[in-house]
Amino acid sequence: MNLPEDNLKIKIGIVMPILNEAESLNEMIHLTEKFNKDNQGKLAYIYPVIDLLTSVEVRSIIKKSHFPFIRPVEVKEANGPVFLYTSGYEEAIGDGNEFISEIDAGGSHPYFILFEKLKSLKAGECGYFSTRFKEGGGFIGVSLLRRSISKLATIFGNLIYQTPYSDLSGGMKITRSALAKRAINQTFPKGGGWQVLYKISLKNENIKEFPIIYRSSTSSFKLKWTINAMIALLTYKKPKD
Repeated sequence: MNLPEDNLKIKIGIVMPILNEAESLNEMIHLTEKFNKDNQGKLAYIYPVIDLLTSVEVRSIIKKSHFPFIRPVEVKEANGPVFLYTSGYEEAIGDGNEFISEIDAGGSHPYFILFEKLKSLKAGECGYFSTRFKEGGGFIGVSLLRRSISKLATIFGNLIYQTPYSDLSGGMKITRSALAKRAINQTFPKGGGWQVLYKISLKNENIKEFPIIYRSSTSSFKLKWTINAMIALLTYKKPKD
């Protein structure tokens, strides 16, 4: 389903896979409503991506909400949030948004920072990737093992693929829709490795980084996702254009 016609406004789709993080969803709804009221030249839409593991409470919030900017995407699987991002991207791109953003549920990323970046977003920009490894970024309540894995993935990725980014696995992104479409088409298979591969596939674009603080979240961390990411990183072959 396409969005309402309004060529005077920049439309932004925010992809948010969600399982049981009802508080996060309520916060995003509040911030999106405020953003759309305060920024006359832009419209943001939330794409909560749910699957068979999503809680009854989250489903109830979505069902009861009558805001036109909430556009749920349902996946008839039970693989967890890592596997839901590309389904949300495909829906948001198909709706005709000019930019596609993504954010984790569970509060690991400070949501207000996303909306601050969206305020300054200009038509025609390539986009922004978050980083935890530049001044102003960092971790709170995250184990040394998890921080080390994120850093090692970035080091290996930059060495192998000559990427310019300081954080290959940072989750918060804002990407022009045409670039997002190209990236998800080039980062199959879906799953634990796609976050890293997404950035690798866009290494030659003028995408800027911005610092975030990453907090330990309510979302679970699975070692198999990390293993999948490392395998994908080492075996990725970019398709020919």
